[in-house]
Amino acid sequence: MMKAKKWMALALSAVMAVGMLTGCGGTGSAGRSSLNTSSVNSLIKEADSKVRVSSDAELNAAMDETIALMEQGGMGKNGESLHSYLIGVRNYKSGSNRKGASFVLTESELEAGISADWIASVVNTQTNYSVSTTQAGAIAPIDTAEKVAAVAVLSVSEQLDPIVEQIGGKCTYNVSGKTLKTKDETVYWLISIEIVVDKL
Repeated sequence: MMKAKKWMALALSAVMAVGMLTGCGGTGSAGRSSLNTSSVNSLIKEADSKVRVSSDAELNAAMDETIALMEQGGMGKNGESLHSYLIGVRNYKSGSNRKGASFVLTESELEAGISADWIASVVNTQTNYSVSTTQAGAIAPIDTAEKVAAVAVLSVSEQLDPIVEQIGGKCTYNVSGKTLKTKDETVYWLISIEIVVDKL
């Protein structure tokens, strides 16, 4: 299970660069479900955080492009290639002010609940930012795509925002998510968060 989740994290790392989420969420093209940013913000607010997330058109476009590649089967079994693809598309690299983390989870995995520690670990590995799960308790159980996105954002914002604000900067958080059904009828959620650090 953990190996599968690690693969999914890598795959979605790539996906994270790809974005498909609309502010209202719901069902998109080909009957896909999409992440609801308003719900993510509501969850973050319930955790007593002032952070807010947005939908980014370029991230969403990258998500759609990645999903199209996965549907074609060209990258579906190669997590590293998918990860590398997203890194290139969204320019996630050492020294960049733009970083991201992504998750690929089956609907059954989501229904069973995802560990906040695992989510934070993925964010840490993919962004190299320090993380914390202090605020995640308010969102348990983590059993929806919106909750995964909210916990992922909170895990990094709690540590990063105070540091960036001290140097006169600000952090912007974008989220994207969409479902993908494979040929064997397995439904996956592709979820990505993006952190952009800008100086004022």
